[in-house]
Formats: sequence, structure tokens, C-alpha cells
Amino acid sequence: MTDNPLNLSLSLYVLRYAEIALKGKNRIFFEKKLVENIGLYLKKQGGLAKVKRLHGRILVMCEKTPKFEQVFGIVSYSPAQEFSANWKMMTQETLSELKKHEKTTTFRVSAKRLTKDFSKTSPEIERELGALIVEATGWKVDLEAPELDVCLEIIGPSSYLFTKTIKCLGGLPVGAEGKVLVLISQDPKSHLAALLLAKRGCDIQPVMLESQKTPDVALLESFLPRQVTIEKLTGPDQMDIVAEKRFCTAIIVPDTLGTLQEYDSSYPILRPLIGLSDEEVLVELEKYKRAL
Repeated sequence: MTDNPLNLSLSLYVLRYAEIALKGKNRIFFEKKLVENIGLYLKKQGGLAKVKRLHGRILVMCEKTPKFEQVFGIVSYSPAQEFSANWKMMTQETLSELKKHEKTTTFRVSAKRLTKDFSKTSPEIERELGALIVEATGWKVDLEAPELDVCLEIIGPSSYLFTKTIKCLGGLPVGAEGKVLVLISQDPKSHLAALLLAKRGCDIQPVMLESQKTPDVALLESFLPRQVTIEKLTGPDQMDIVAEKRFCTAIIVPDTLGTLQEYDSSYPILRPLIGLSDEEVLVELEKYKRAL
């Protein structure tokens, strides 16, 4: 993934997913939806970007520093270097990269062979590369709590070297599980309810009561591939009409045990916050704010 016709300064990232890998025959659909959402996120960010789906991984080359924590479906990502899956080149590039970490004293090698056409197994790579690093640097191996984790992932003809992994929120890509209508207000509970369903792959269709003030949806919009547009309703009885118009399969409300209401609706009413206290709602919301 080295296409860069404008010769710009681009950075390469290896992205990982987890739950998508369990989707069996539907896995390709979920992978493509995730790639689409990543592309939309990068488009909002601006600058040159390219996204490529590989076996078990997604590669992104982009001009601006991303925060993939805002894309549901990704469990982690790493700034990486790409080079040929050639043992001599892999060892040379790794030892060259480690010169940037002069103050390191302990390390471990974590290797993963995602495709099996490379001759050495993952444990063999870890042992042999680890021995070369010890010989070149004098560092000690620490498998439990190393100062530096030297990671190699091999996919087909290419290998990817990285020393940093950033955790993300995981879940499923937005839009992979159909549309749901979400009742939004200024109450932060309603925003958390929407985010929880978006994380489960739902395409969020927000509505609000006309009698209420328009809420700030900046947090919600940060995690959705497209701009948030809120439709105003004169009353809760209109939710079914809008749900049918937008081909929604359920209606999401921010009720907790303390604010439980009944709704006259022919649609399933989902209450994702029903078991949370107000304090727990704020704790959960903070997780999303930290990803901004």
C-alpha cells in the first residue's frame, strides 16, 4: 500500500477488528461497511487518504493524524511501517527502527502470521528476532511488562512493524444492523442511548419533541459517519409515523428505572439504559468523550 502519486508525507496505520471476524458468511459485508465508514471519517477529516481491506486487517494511509477511536468496529490500531515479508529485510528494518528507542532496557517481540505463506512460524519469529535484538542492543527480554513491545504482523507478501497499539471502542460498524429511531433531548442519557445502539451497528435516526430546546449533538456526530439531522415531532405519538417513513425496526428511548415511561407504539421500544443509574450514565459517557 505505497501509492502516493503526489509524494505527500503520509502515515500508515494497521487497524484491527474483533467481533466482525465472527460473522461467518456475512463477514465480508461487515468488513466492507467498516471500510466505508472509515472512508467517510477520513473524508470529514480532510487530506489525502486510502483504505485497503486485507486478511483480518484494514490498512489506512493518510495525511492527517487520525483518531480511529471514533469509528465503531475498530478494536485497536497501530502506526506502522510496511516492508516486504523477507526475513533479511524484516530484521534489518526492525533493528534500524529500534535505534529510536535508545533508553529502552527491556523488550519483547510479538509476532503474528495472519497468512501462512511465510516460512517461519510466529513463535520462531519471536525467538529468532528476539535473539538478534539482544545481540544488537544488550536489552533484556521481559515477556510480562516490557518497556517496548516490538510487534510484527505478516500478511501475504508484506510485513508490518509497529511498537504502539491504541485501543478503540470496538463494536460493529454503524449501518450494518439497520435503522433505529432515537428520541434525543438535552438530557445526556439520550445521547448515551444513541451511542450504545450506534456501537451495535445501528443507523441512528434521531428525533426530538418540538417543545424542547435543540440539543448539542457534537458528541454523537463525532461517532457517526454522516451529519446528524434531527427531525422535530409535535408529540411522542408521531414516532411510529417517522419510524415507518425511515424504515426503522425499533424505537430507542433513554428511560432508566427512575424515568420509566409507557409509549403507545407498534414498534419494539428498546431501553438500553434501563439498568444504569445517573452516575453510571455519566461514567459511560466519559468513555466516549475521552475518544474525541
